[in-house]
Amino acid sequence: MLKTPPMLREETIPSQTARVPSLALLLTNNEAAEYVGISPSKLRAMASAGNFPRPVKLPGCKSTRWRRVDIDKWVASLSPRAA
Repeated sequence: MLKTPPMLREETIPSQTARVPSLALLLTNNEAAEYVGISPSKLRAMASAGNFPRPVKLPGCKSTRWRRVDIDKWVASLSPRAA
């Protein structure tokens, strides 16, 4: 069974009964790893080595998140360009 990517999962909005797709602009470590198909520990190791976009620190807390746009740009940079 295929897993739904984090940005396509549905979330319930507390003020509404309808379900809407999550935009997921900021991904947790586990979501970012799932998004690109690697383990969370591999993702952290790649980011530390400079082989993956660095996460951003959230203000006022110790949490970090990956910007989906940064990951998308990284994926695009891996794809061979059409000549």
